[in-house]
Amino acid sequence: MKVLVLGANGFLGSNIVGRLIKSGHEVVCGARRLDTVTLRFPDCTAVHIDFSKMHTPEPWLDILKKNKVDVVVNAVGALLNKINNAIQDLHVHAPKALFEACEKQKVRVIHISAFGIQNEKKTDYSITKKTTIQLLEEHVNLHWNIVSPSVVYGDASSGIASTLRALSATPFCVPLVDKGKSTVYPIHMDDFTAIILKLVENPKFKHLSMAALGKDAITVKKFLMNYRAWLGLKPGFSFSLSRQWLWPFALIGEFLGSDKLNTTSLRLMSVPTPKREAQACLPETVGVSTQSWPVGLFGHPAGIQSLWHARLFGLKTGLLILLGLFWIMKGLIAGFINPAKTLDLLKAIHLYGPSSLLYIQFFCVIEIILGTCFLFGRYIVFASIVLLSFLITDLFLFTPLHYWIDPMGGMLKIFPLIGLHLVILSINKDHI
Repeated sequence: MKVLVLGANGFLGSNIVGRLIKSGHEVVCGARRLDTVTLRFPDCTAVHIDFSKMHTPEPWLDILKKNKVDVVVNAVGALLNKINNAIQDLHVHAPKALFEACEKQKVRVIHISAFGIQNEKKTDYSITKKTTIQLLEEHVNLHWNIVSPSVVYGDASSGIASTLRALSATPFCVPLVDKGKSTVYPIHMDDFTAIILKLVENPKFKHLSMAALGKDAITVKKFLMNYRAWLGLKPGFSFSLSRQWLWPFALIGEFLGSDKLNTTSLRLMSVPTPKREAQACLPETVGVSTQSWPVGLFGHPAGIQSLWHARLFGLKTGLLILLGLFWIMKGLIAGFINPAKTLDLLKAIHLYGPSSLLYIQFFCVIEIILGTCFLFGRYIVFASIVLLSFLITDLFLFTPLHYWIDPMGGMLKIFPLIGLHLVILSINKDHI
């Protein structure tokens, strides 16, 4: 079977690709970043997919015909509507054209959605996700299936699963929202990919809208406490934060483009989770018996890299905020609030000239701009490299001994700053 997996670089998509490869299928990886997907799956055909542009059936038909595709698995999605209404492109415009092309070419479609969005009516995420489902269901002559997973967990993690891991690994305590009473039906990645494999290999399954849920309904509090134990951490104490208190921080997070804390996440958490027994189609419908939550979690022991990831995933946001504020304040103070002190420093190292103030303010504006990049999580690699070059230049400029033996640290503070930027460069990516 030849399967086109869209979103092959993503968390779900890459695991689907791996499962299909193991099962002997020929996989075509559809992704926006071909360089990455060809490194990860060198034996697969890779095709460039751009959901922001592919809004007519023609480019999709060309890919389907050229690669002789039998089945398309659409695992593309986004939580936030960040730039130029992009979520409409990802969830509505491009899938609409894809479904039309698949119907013309008689290619089967397996569409990955999300469980629990049925009753949520305010977020762009839920609205567009439901629109995609409606568009697909209108194609009565198209062979389609919809799979809507709850939280997907496994040895690796991404998105909401990584956020939950980070919360569970908080030192000494576990923060909860509204006492962690929300319910989830976590499904192991092995079970999720087994469902996709069943649908790929069995054309008899048609027009199913499946809730891909694990066997157990557990509260978010239990989920986090179990994850903490899985990571080898002592229980610690838990404390609860109300959504009302978190809302201002969610607004700030959304403004900064954070995938971890935003109004969409808070709204989704406030929606009651539908009961498993009320779902018409479950994994058992296609012959997949999901693992229980304890077996799925503790049956796959964590490694030290899982603990590092959980801790660093949460720490990264704090580091970016601290470094962003540091460079913004440094630029403001050195160039505009107290430029006289900066000019005195230049005089001391014999670099003072008639245009010194302009040069100072020029570089301070750069520091402010790059600090803002840290706050918004944009161009972090570029910003880090430029600011590292500034720090290293300072090491060679300020060589007099009195700058190094200052009781407040003086030039010695540059070394931990260099270290923090190297850490950010190392953990910058939230996904491959």
